[in-house]
Amino acid sequence: MNKKDINLSLFVILSTIFIMGIIIGTYLIFNKEDPNVRGTFGDMFGAANALFTGLSFVGLLVTILLQRRDMNEQRHEMTLQSFESTFFNLLNIHRETVSALEKKRINKKTSGGITIEKDISSKGTAVFIYIFTRYIDHLPTDKKFNDESYIKVFKQNWEILGHYFRSIEILLITIDNLDLKKQNDLNYKQRYVDILKSQLSEYETALIFYHFLSSKGLKFKNIAERYTFFEFINDELITDDRNLYSRKAFFR
Repeated sequence: MNKKDINLSLFVILSTIFIMGIIIGTYLIFNKEDPNVRGTFGDMFGAANALFTGLSFVGLLVTILLQRRDMNEQRHEMTLQSFESTFFNLLNIHRETVSALEKKRINKKTSGGITIEKDISSKGTAVFIYIFTRYIDHLPTDKKFNDESYIKVFKQNWEILGHYFRSIEILLITIDNLDLKKQNDLNYKQRYVDILKSQLSEYETALIFYHFLSSKGLKFKNIAERYTFFEFINDELITDDRNLYSRKAFFR
């Protein structure tokens, strides 16, 4: 029983005791009077009956309100359970997808006029190290964020990044759309964003950082800022580009 229920119960109990005290006290006083006066006292019970009928109606209203609140709390719990089931299923699929990632390429080396080709493969989170390095290599000499450079690398690795970022975006949308109609909704949502962040490697986080700045993912920049998505980002990977986000993206 929460504090509101206790206060309501105390109010009903104290009100009942107060009314019963008035009736009993009045009875004791009038019982000492003559029969005519006691007859007048008997007429008072008609009013008392009306009063108790009114109290019964109030009690019924209180019961309905309590039941309504219980139903709202049950809906809240059902909504949260449904969300958690969806969220963790999506997160498991995302992790399985990342684990299955593989980037194959041919590395050519020329030595003594002879070109040697060697197949190289990056798997799992190592794929993001390779892609991030490619992005840095495509940057202008100032090494600051450049949308054109990012989009070029994005298109070269579409088969990986396209699916990967759709998965990240769906997870963020699912969290952001959670509606519990509570004042602490944002705290609930932040908790799940923190869970998502904990699953990401440093290079994944850095690529998401630049993806949300690019023309491909700019619409998610506000969500990243709202939930402090880059709280634990490696500053060495993003250099001076931190100022392209608001402070809220890094600090709560």
